[in-house]
Amino acid sequence: MGWEDLGRFFLKKSGVMWDSLPSSAALEGLDEETIRKFVRMARNRLPYINENEDVESILDKLGLLEDGKITNAALLLFGKEPQRYYIQARVRIGRFKDPITIIDDKEIGGNLFAQVEEAMRIIMGHIGVRYEFEGELRRRESWDYPLDALREAIINALIRRDYTDPSSIQIKIFDDFIWIWNPGKLPEGISLEDLKKEMHPSKLRNPKIAQVFYYAGLVERWGTGTFKMVRLCLENGLPEPEFKEEAGVSWFF
Repeated sequence: MGWEDLGRFFLKKSGVMWDSLPSSAALEGLDEETIRKFVRMARNRLPYINENEDVESILDKLGLLEDGKITNAALLLFGKEPQRYYIQARVRIGRFKDPITIIDDKEIGGNLFAQVEEAMRIIMGHIGVRYEFEGELRRRESWDYPLDALREAIINALIRRDYTDPSSIQIKIFDDFIWIWNPGKLPEGISLEDLKKEMHPSKLRNPKIAQVFYYAGLVERWGTGTFKMVRLCLENGLPEPEFKEEAGVSWFF
């Protein structure tokens, strides 16, 4: 049993989630601007938090402090440079012509909110878009893939990945499909078939991180994100995405 497996074993036995453990980073390692931007995004779901109140108070109300220390969730969500502590908390994106011909290669760091936005920006730079006119002046963008489904897949990977695994999330963009992979197998009791159902149990590996994304309005009911990807693809005339478990979880668009 390797060190990573041993760590997962003791976490499972203790019942403590990795994202709720105290981090070795200091409060000063968090980006205050990102925290206050989040509070503005979460205004409808967190009316009891004031944008102008003390940062430590905000974190405490979010359950992101443990014995006066910031948690791993706080560091990943709001850290100035969380990769100083967890180098694996990255997203790698490659544009491939074929499995061995790489056209472009990017590595994304920063906090999780920044990773979502940067990953979407890079992907949109490598997929096609058409402009369809509705009436004389209205123009609608029609992308090769539904952007909301891709964003959902990226957020899902960031929320559900196993951060004790030394691997980074990987996204490979080919001419005719996109492959998204995150470290960490499906939770016990969840099958690949369940992911395509409108409702299935939600067993979160990182509940603190998921809760903050929910407050920000970036995810809805837990357990429905993968079904949303399927629905969006079908509504846009595309095949439904394919889910596989390959030393982690893969999504094929």
